[in-house]
Amino acid sequence: MKKAERARSIVHKSLVDYCAVLPNDVSEVVREQQRVLKEAGMSFEDAAKQESSFCVAIFGNTAPTLFWTIYELFSRPVLLSEVREEIATNAIVREAGQQNGKEDDVSRFKLDVAALRTKCPLLLASFQEVQRMHDAHANIRKVLADTLLDDGRYLLRKENYCLIPSSLMHQSTQLWGESANVFDPYRFQTSKHGQCNAKKSSTMPQASSFLSWGTPPHLCPARQYAATEILVVTALVAMRVDLVPTANGGQWGKDLAVHTGDLVSVFNPKDDVEVDMKPREAALGKWTIDMGASKTRVALLSG
Repeated sequence: MKKAERARSIVHKSLVDYCAVLPNDVSEVVREQQRVLKEAGMSFEDAAKQESSFCVAIFGNTAPTLFWTIYELFSRPVLLSEVREEIATNAIVREAGQQNGKEDDVSRFKLDVAALRTKCPLLLASFQEVQRMHDAHANIRKVLADTLLDDGRYLLRKENYCLIPSSLMHQSTQLWGESANVFDPYRFQTSKHGQCNAKKSSTMPQASSFLSWGTPPHLCPARQYAATEILVVTALVAMRVDLVPTANGGQWGKDLAVHTGDLVSVFNPKDDVEVDMKPREAALGKWTIDMGASKTRVALLSG
């Protein structure tokens, strides 16, 4: 433990020195995060130290989750087509273009992020199913009192620590039904939405069974930010381009091997997945992103 604390102190000192004079080319995300934390009353040193966990969250969670979301979506043509239709209908605004006061022939598209968060349930369901299938987080809780589980079969002794691996919970047929090991985003569909409702899984999940953001009441504080970020990028990629694998005759591989030894919450694939990116004719033009006026949260199962 002392060795880990010494290593952590080195990281924290380096970040304090770095944040004391941020370079001109620093990411706008880092600059804005430091501003928000300081304006909220956090001390300079604590705000700088926050960058260490922020990096872990981005590279250990957000980036691989985004990869698998895009991968799982594009490797299922029917699902991809339905998600594209949902986004186009509910979150894309076509705008007439003007240049020098005259209409031009350039197509203009605006992605409404507020609508993306609240009116695209199949996209959200696909994202959550990716988390359920690929998340490998181990939630850790300290035992505050001697506790018996399963009608007294197991004793958790006070002052010890309990590890709750999400992958075991997410693959449990008792919690998720016989299709627990099958990628099925429709299991998260809770309302009618066109043709998707007919495919809705018969086994609806419970919030306590979904541990990708942590174990309530302690959940990832940046879950809404990360979820919105992933949904926006996924939507833009899905709407604007087609992705075709360069290997396997253009077919998407199944059950990709992953680096199980990495200290991450979502495992990365062992090998690169190379694809050809082809612009979609229907989406050629200028794109903008509008955050919208809605303050509604992404309806994540775990809150």
